[in-house]
Order: sequence, then C-alpha cells, then structure tokens
Amino acid sequence: MRKENLILGGVFLVLLLLAFVFEPLMDWKNSLGGPDNFFEDVNFEDVTKINIEKNSEKISLERQGDKWKIGGTKDFFVRDTDEIFVSYVEEAIDADFELAGNNIDKKSEFETDNSGARVSFEEDGELIVDFIVGKMTSDFSGSYVSLPDSSETYKVAANLSYAFNKDVNTWYDLMIFSDDAENVNKIRFQYPNSEFTVEKIDDVWSGTLPYSFSVSEEKIQSILEIMTSLNASNIPAQTFEGTGLEKHLIIIEASGDEVQNVLMIGDANENGEFFTKKGNSDNIYLISPETKETLDTRIRYLR
Repeated sequence: MRKENLILGGVFLVLLLLAFVFEPLMDWKNSLGGPDNFFEDVNFEDVTKINIEKNSEKISLERQGDKWKIGGTKDFFVRDTDEIFVSYVEEAIDADFELAGNNIDKKSEFETDNSGARVSFEEDGELIVDFIVGKMTSDFSGSYVSLPDSSETYKVAANLSYAFNKDVNTWYDLMIFSDDAENVNKIRFQYPNSEFTVEKIDDVWSGTLPYSFSVSEEKIQSILEIMTSLNASNIPAQTFEGTGLEKHLIIIEASGDEVQNVLMIGDANENGEFFTKKGNSDNIYLISPETKETLDTRIRYLR
C-alpha cells in the first residue's frame, strides 16, 4: 500500500509540475498568435467626439447626452437608425483581432488604404485612437481595419464597415416633420402677393381667410401629408447665402393639437431642389421640386 501511495504521490507531483510549466507556456504561445486589439483600451463611454473622413469629405459627431450631434451645426443630429454604430464599436472593443495581411501595397484589397474611412475617437480634445475602416468581410459578419501608417490589416468580428464606411452626408437626420396629420386643424399659406387660411371645422376643411371658400379634401390631404411627414431630399452647406430664404417666398404653417409646424421655402439650387428651413430652427434642408410645387398653391387651385 505504501508503494502504491508513493507512486500515486509521484504521479501527482509530476502532473502538478507540468501544470505550472505548461500554463505559462500556453499563455506565451497564445500571446504570440493573437495581434493586439488597438481598441482594447477604449472606454466608449469616455468618447466625446468621433471624426470621420471618407472620399475627402469630413464630418464629426459630438456626444450630447445620449445623442450624437453633427459637429458645426446647431441641432443636426445623427439619425436614430444610425446610432446602431455604438453597438458595433462596443463589439469591436471586445473582439479578437485576426491578421489578414501584412503588405502595405495590398491594403487596397481590404480598402484599408485611402479608399477606406479614416476614423478617430477623442475624449475632451485628446486623441484616443486613430484607425481606418475598410470593407466588410466576405461573410458580412466583420470588417477589415488598420492603423493609418501600418502595413498590417486585421479582421475584426464587428460590422464597423457598415457603421463608418459610407458617404458622410448619410449621417444627417433628414426628417423635417413627423406628426399626426389628424391633429392639424389649421393651415396658413403666405406668399409675396397673397395670404390665406384653411381650417378644419367639424371634420370639414374650408377656407376662412381672407374670405370663406370651399376646398378639395384630396388637395388638402396632400398638403397635410407634407406638413406632418416630410423628409429632406438632401442636406446642403449650412450657410444662408444664396438660399433665398430671406425673401420669404413661401411660408406654410400647419397648427393644431400639439402641432406647430412652419416651413419656409427659398430658391432652387443647381439641381432643381429647393432650400427650406423650419420656423424654429436654422438648419437648412433641400426638398424636391414636386414638394415645393404642391405647397406653392393658390385659393383657386385648392377648390
């Protein structure tokens, strides 16, 4: 029995010794095989600004509470649907990196050269990380990323490409109005040479100013739809020069229960879109010529 105990004890000691030697060896081996995740020291809750450059166009996103505002604007915010980029960044922070290439001349194959999106995170003006987001992986479950001056391109299991590798103008929230048309009971139309008002009384729309007149329900509904559910066709440079908005060419006001929507329309740009703004904001939008034509109406056209 003693001999058996001695043998068992010896085996146990050998196994224990192997465990002490093998575990550090495996840790060392694993550290050699896995490239460093350059996001691992990023705490995204500390990020106050994101800079993005794509196709020589730049945009910045500035944290305001739980929202992201477009830098350099008064109150243009990132679309709600685009705020999913936060979850993709958080995935990347926790993900493992896999080396995909180590040749600076072949970075174009992964779009981690100048064709990708240059992205940087800041905390109160201090740079945290600066990197390039390339194309999606072939299985669409990840992205290729690289540091700007590095020959190495990594594969990361997070869809950063979907989040950042796109036209910078797509970050803007294009929504101008989003209200319930049923809550509107009055629409005022103002033009350089005329002004009139229509109201809904007992569920019937009719003209009330400058005199009583009948209106077509169908035509009013098309105007109501615009004044309560309107998206911009594009976002122009945020400068009033050349917009014609100061001329007050067209002003439409839709009001009612918790609704007070005022739309001002100016001149057309070179593409035929019209500059417009809301009455309570200096954000400048573009709307389609069809939208402008619907709102540029007269009493006789509403009958």
